[in-house]
Amino acid sequence: MVTILWNRNSYFVFNILKNMKEQDLIDLGFERHDHDEEDVPFYYYSYDLNGISGGGSLISDSDDELKYRGETDWKVYAWDINEDLVFNNKEDIKIFIDVLERNINTSDKD
Repeated sequence: MVTILWNRNSYFVFNILKNMKEQDLIDLGFERHDHDEEDVPFYYYSYDLNGISGGGSLISDSDDELKYRGETDWKVYAWDINEDLVFNNKEDIKIFIDVLERNINTSDKD
């Protein structure tokens, strides 16, 4: 969403970031993981940078956590990079993924 503020002398464009929805995770290529613990089904999403498990994984909230907190907006965590690194909008997580995947060295080490 873009908001434009204008006065006679100039105008300003503000990009207002939307909170992340489940469809955003799907659009970004996150993989859904379905589980059933003690007859309570739940699911969450994950994304492995460059498709390599353990090389920088991103994990979403689970749907049951969202329901418990009464929320509808999803968050993505990068715990194996920094436990405080949390994303709550599609634009930021897309930039993060693009930058890391473009700069991860995949060549063989000597």
